[in-house]
Amino acid sequence: MGACAGKHQHLKREAHDKYLPVPIKNHNNNSTNDLIVKFRESQNLDNKNIPRIYRLSYLSRDFDPRSFDFSDELCVHILSYLSLEDRLRLESVCQQWQRLIYRSVRTLDYPLPSRLYSHLDGNYMSDKHWLYVSRQVLRKCHFLTKVRLLDTCDTDVLAVLAKNCHWLESIEWRFHNLLPVRREVLSKLCDNCGNSLTCIRVKELDEQAFNSESGLSVLIVYSEYLLNIRTVSVAIDSDKCLKYFQLFADIYNQRITSLEIRLKFSTFYTQLEDTFASIAQFLNLQSLTITLESEYPLDVELSAGASLLAHCCQNLTALTLELRDHIRCTSGSVLESLQPFRSLTSLSVRIRSPDIELGSLEWLTAMSGLTDLQVLYSGLDDEMFLNIDKYCPLVRRLVLKTRERLSNETLYSVSLLKSLRDLRVYCPPYAIQGITDTGVCHLLNHCQNIRNILLECGVKLTEISFLTLNAWANSRPSRSHRFSFCWQRPPEMADTYDPRARLPAHELWPDLLCLPENLTIVCREYFAGNSEAIVRNGIQRYGRQFTWTDPGVGAGDKRVANRESAQSGQHPPQTPPVYYRFGAFPDVVPHVA
Repeated sequence: MGACAGKHQHLKREAHDKYLPVPIKNHNNNSTNDLIVKFRESQNLDNKNIPRIYRLSYLSRDFDPRSFDFSDELCVHILSYLSLEDRLRLESVCQQWQRLIYRSVRTLDYPLPSRLYSHLDGNYMSDKHWLYVSRQVLRKCHFLTKVRLLDTCDTDVLAVLAKNCHWLESIEWRFHNLLPVRREVLSKLCDNCGNSLTCIRVKELDEQAFNSESGLSVLIVYSEYLLNIRTVSVAIDSDKCLKYFQLFADIYNQRITSLEIRLKFSTFYTQLEDTFASIAQFLNLQSLTITLESEYPLDVELSAGASLLAHCCQNLTALTLELRDHIRCTSGSVLESLQPFRSLTSLSVRIRSPDIELGSLEWLTAMSGLTDLQVLYSGLDDEMFLNIDKYCPLVRRLVLKTRERLSNETLYSVSLLKSLRDLRVYCPPYAIQGITDTGVCHLLNHCQNIRNILLECGVKLTEISFLTLNAWANSRPSRSHRFSFCWQRPPEMADTYDPRARLPAHELWPDLLCLPENLTIVCREYFAGNSEAIVRNGIQRYGRQFTWTDPGVGAGDKRVANRESAQSGQHPPQTPPVYYRFGAFPDVVPHVA
């Protein structure tokens, strides 16, 4: 009967529909591309119903257009370019898309943002309907590996995770929101996800409600299921919950490699030494984050605890120390107390109390292998960075946040770090610092390995800096480079441009439109228009990074006002940054709250 017999008889040339592709015979053995070109030329291109992209099987007489479909790999690749919000809109396209959309979801915040459902449904949803739809989405995400349950009181969510999500690796929630959870639900969750679960984070623990169904006690009770736990983050009252933490340390001392602990002292009688002794039991600890805060003025001796941890946790390479709320060091400066940690490669110090002294960077000399240094301290100035190349010569990443005014002297000192690759400097907004073309050019000419420079502070630059940046990128064409800075409109241009509108940076520096392929420049204007409130709020918001207790906020609301600055460490800019790249128009990235 021939090739056109059976169910493909409608593809006979005599009865061929004019909207279907016409098969072409390969008489001259031309390449596939030539066949496709001839094929497209033979069609009526004015008709929009004719497909423009064809597979090789389209050239066969036996092809049925109704059998055309995308492979799973191609669909997953296409969906990877879309946000979760856009992907959920495409759920109803077909069963294949629905299956692949949820199979590609690896990280999820529960409940989903309300703005997502306002786009999907078109109307405002009640909280009950919002949780219901969120739960339905969660049931379909069988390959979920990370979930955050920070803003929910839905006690059924753990049962949904235990039943449908068996590949969880990281879970984060607030236990005081999920206290009524039944013990059998937690048991099933640990039983089904115990083999894959490696990270548990407990946020904002309510110490007054600390009981057998919450906090560290869950990890203690279900320790036989959680054999692969490696990362734990908890917040405890050191005076009331120390016995739970000691028991937790006895059970998990051989498993935990990364520990994040927030210690709160609510009474004058503290047991900081016992807490450090419990932390020292984690012999395989590689990364440690400690946050200390107190409701009353408290004197803390860090040197004894640091010596104990350095002696017992010899594999510790990353340390983050944050001091808040009335904490005072009695053993000298902070860096002096941390001197026993000689094997550290990453150190982050965040001082958010005015009664604490950072100390000289000279104390870092003992840490000979230090490659990552981050300092948040209100008193950082130019003099503190003198001879930094002698104290920590191997530093590759340097992050500095201060409330002081910095100048070119800081860049002169930092440029002596030959291994430096990433430099980030943060200063108060809406204030021009003493950083000019001289400091920027000196840094680019002396740091041969630097790739990323972020100056989140007002600087004075001219065409000289951008010519040097072009030369810096052209000298290393195989590397990608990035330079970020903030600027303020010169006074002489106030009459030329509308003061109520933002000024494009390329109006001042035309070289931004002629950048090399491997260079990206991100610039942001300190623009406030005629509103002084924007400037005042921006300065106050930046200052909250350096003090946990805000004098302008009530005692009951101070933690809420400072929670964002505590978690992120920095605040988004008032005006969105503008990205300048090779062969592309300036890209304005909007601020996302």
